[in-house]
Amino acid sequence: MSIMELLGNTEAATGLSDWGGLEFIEGLTVLRDSVVKESQTGKAGLEAFDDMATSILVKRLKVIDDRTRHPEISREEIRSPLIVVGLPRTGTTILHALLAQASNARSPLDWEIDEPSPPPRQASYNSDPRIARRKAVVDVIGPAMRTYHIMDAQLPDECDVLLQYAFQTFRLNANFYTPRYMEWLLQTDTSPGYDFHRQMLQHLGAFTDDKQWVLKSPTHIFWLDRLLATYPDARIVFTHRDPADVVPSTASFYCFVRRNAGSVAEPRRVGREQLDLWSAGIRRAMQYRSENPHREKQFFDVHYREMNSDPVAVVREIYRHFGMPFYDVTEQAMQRFMAENQQGKHGTHKYSLEQFGLDKASLDEEFGEYLQAYNIPNSANA
Repeated sequence: MSIMELLGNTEAATGLSDWGGLEFIEGLTVLRDSVVKESQTGKAGLEAFDDMATSILVKRLKVIDDRTRHPEISREEIRSPLIVVGLPRTGTTILHALLAQASNARSPLDWEIDEPSPPPRQASYNSDPRIARRKAVVDVIGPAMRTYHIMDAQLPDECDVLLQYAFQTFRLNANFYTPRYMEWLLQTDTSPGYDFHRQMLQHLGAFTDDKQWVLKSPTHIFWLDRLLATYPDARIVFTHRDPADVVPSTASFYCFVRRNAGSVAEPRRVGREQLDLWSAGIRRAMQYRSENPHREKQFFDVHYREMNSDPVAVVREIYRHFGMPFYDVTEQAMQRFMAENQQGKHGTHKYSLEQFGLDKASLDEEFGEYLQAYNIPNSANA
């Protein structure tokens, strides 16, 4: 199936044809070509990719149609979002979920990201039938996934999923080995992705209570320039952990996801892929911060061990740094959440450097500047 056939079939199925611009076609084309030529998934894998791409395209058409029918969506303001970034497996997920417990916080929830159209409404925000539909899916896929990543229809999800509508996110690489697409993405202008990211926040927030957006995605470290161009008043929480824990943990997760998707997941190749990817990401993030010292007040750095030791205390320091009032009721909500979501509740995620062809000395060399710059405590894998 050609890209034009894919688009035509989606238009025919939805009765919609306004894409809100065609800049996404390049990313879709490069990604599909990479799946065909590099992923070794075969016919079944390609069909799975086309199903995934079609689902994204359908959502894009519906969101653009909602925006046309409700022009007030485009007038929705996004003010001073609090955004968690950092290498994956550094505590970003639990910190994001914890920050979202504040009564004035608003995060994109799993159910509304999965089925964003029509825009959610405040009156039915906790009873929307999409919640039950998503819960049914999560109940099927969730048990094994929760060992790697907390998951629930009404928990916050990573906002990099909002970049998928421009086909400009590494999330789309999770199911398939696509080095050509990854290389393209590292070199391309991601303005279309971040423009749509903002449109999606407007979409999700237009008819719900006006609250503080609390967002999270490790992949933002590749494009801090674009993130802060889109949200110039953003407040960034940057989490840190020894890459000797990060890289094998991420590789283990990618192997799990790809095997479940029926893709080839050779551990050593995945280990090298993740090492190359995230070392590039951390270098880009460090370069941005060194070249933009005037923005350092917009950043707050958190070590993984601090999060493990006393996560609510970390949040208290985040609030203090950004001049946000931290009320007793907020702390109580966060303490309840932590009590109900203890680490290891759904099993232990086990991995080692060796199974992915990695070793501590090589990782220390690759990430040496990062380890020194942020005084990263030594890994459990030392």
